[in-house]
Amino acid sequence: MPGTPGGQPAAGMEDVLGNVIRSISSIADVSTRADKAKVSWPKFGGKYVDWYTFKREWAVFVLEHGRHLRDEELVRCMKEHCVRGQALKMIQHAKTMPRVWQVLDNAYDRPELYVLEVLEPLRDIRPIKEHDHIKLAAFYSEVDAAISLAADVNMSDHVNGVHVIAELLLKLPEEEKRLWTTRRTNVAVGREAVLWPGFVRERLDTANLQASRVMAEEARRGSRTEAGAKEEKRKSSPASGRGRSKSPGKARSPRRSNVNAARADRKDTPRRRKNGKCFIEGCRCE
Repeated sequence: MPGTPGGQPAAGMEDVLGNVIRSISSIADVSTRADKAKVSWPKFGGKYVDWYTFKREWAVFVLEHGRHLRDEELVRCMKEHCVRGQALKMIQHAKTMPRVWQVLDNAYDRPELYVLEVLEPLRDIRPIKEHDHIKLAAFYSEVDAAISLAADVNMSDHVNGVHVIAELLLKLPEEEKRLWTTRRTNVAVGREAVLWPGFVRERLDTANLQASRVMAEEARRGSRTEAGAKEEKRKSSPASGRGRSKSPGKARSPRRSNVNAARADRKDTPRRRKNGKCFIEGCRCE
């Protein structure tokens, strides 16, 4: 190692070593503060639907925890803690943050693929029948969630586009289509994106109300059916009043039966007396 005659590192080498130590300390400090504050690192695993959210979360994270990190330190943090899968392989040899963003943006800044992924749960839904309020409420809930997610990352124009709206309308009952047609009357072509989010939220509230009524009525019918089944079971039970079989009386003991028979015989037999005594043998009458 080059140094001074006294064995001390040269001034330039001191600066290099100092920078390395400061870099390591800075990264460790960021990790420690993030752990103490229970702030998780922003994550990106390669889905288009997550890309714009990841960029926003990374900017917030750097503002709060990485303002004092140098460019190469931020690159190291992103590789070690944030990016995973195929996306990590893409930036494996990138040395600066501008290069990292260039590589990832070229691959994942794809609005059309973002729309495909964010609406994927809706594509498997079959066309909804009239008055199926429960399924209609679930459909509008998914659409509203997609609209809200897109608004958070400035992708509303893509999710609320004319072609997307037309595709979603194919899933709706005729009455819902008619309501949308009425709503967009006299609206300039291409301005549907402004009306669509409000229409979806309004119809979601209505569908939720109607679905709650349907579920309440089903619960009442189920309760009445259960009560009727219990009553029928009670009536047909041997322990109930109707249909109860009479239990046989207690059997009389032979001794009691003989005594009663003897008493009956004594009552029916004429009693003749001689000298004040009964002629019947064994009788104790006076």
